[in-house]
Amino acid sequence: MFVLSLVVLLMWREPGHPLMSLWISGMNITLTDNGLLLVVRLLLKALISMTFSMFFLMTTRYAYLSTMIYRVFPSPIDQIFLMSYRFIFITLKMVNAMMRALKSRGGGLIKGMTRQSQMFAEVFALVFIRSYDRAERVNKAMEARGYSGKYIAATGIPRIGYVEYGFIMGILSIIAYQMLFHSLV
Repeated sequence: MFVLSLVVLLMWREPGHPLMSLWISGMNITLTDNGLLLVVRLLLKALISMTFSMFFLMTTRYAYLSTMIYRVFPSPIDQIFLMSYRFIFITLKMVNAMMRALKSRGGGLIKGMTRQSQMFAEVFALVFIRSYDRAERVNKAMEARGYSGKYIAATGIPRIGYVEYGFIMGILSIIAYQMLFHSLV
């Protein structure tokens, strides 16, 4: 959504063959074929990067992920990332439990749209409040256990096997072939 909001602003000033023109506040803005191509290209890039990120995050063990983050990111950023990552799953469980409770009390999709949206707004407001309270409790518990603001990764990351090296080399070969003999754009 963030990328789309930016691209909608950028696509009107892109040079190319005009497809449509609008007069807004005495200013002519023109949509071109390159503007539409920019929208498609940037949305595809955003989708690919989000898909890769989600695939990576959802298929890597937390211990390995935390070790990699500890090695790559500087001190306060790694803490924020790891706490946020862990808290996402806790919050999702809380939302599922609250939605189950709402449905068990007759809050299904049979009511009017305005009442339904009001119920969901109340649920998400309650989730926000409970998440804030839980974050404070977790902070106090971590301080009680001696957390000093520094995460020490104790887990080792396993070595890459021959099959993984072969897969990486195959992908790199395909990319090199495409770059040398075909244009990617």
